[in-house]
Amino acid sequence: MIMVVGVNGVGKTTTIGKLAYNYNKAGKSVLLGAADTFRAAAVDQLTIWSERVGVPIVKQQMGSDPAAVAFDTVQSGVSRGSDVIIIDTAGRLHNKLHLMDELSKIKRVMNKVIPDAPMKCSWCWTAPQARTPWNRPNSLPPPRK
Repeated sequence: MIMVVGVNGVGKTTTIGKLAYNYNKAGKSVLLGAADTFRAAAVDQLTIWSERVGVPIVKQQMGSDPAAVAFDTVQSGVSRGSDVIIIDTAGRLHNKLHLMDELSKIKRVMNKVIPDAPMKCSWCWTAPQARTPWNRPNSLPPPRK
């Protein structure tokens, strides 16, 4: 399972499309999850990528609970026998605690389907944004359990 996170506009959805293409080309069974239910057209953009690459997608309507979409995606991935599950999430700033907590919730519900599953959380950054946390370490929220 791969959960792709990052700030707004850094190319998370495009990166997911490219990852899906490469995993699919390598013979892996890929499933995409459209858990960015906040941004207008985010689900549509990921749907276009799934069609281009030829992989299935799990999606719900705009405004749905992102954790519910992730849960449904992982359940579907298990039932389909998917090798790789990639979850798209809404852009968020690292210093917004309530948005970071939402990522923790998404991870928790995914682990309810597959406890202790190997999971990668991939951050997408642009070069100037990648420097921000290291330039201002107090801008990061404290670690949460």
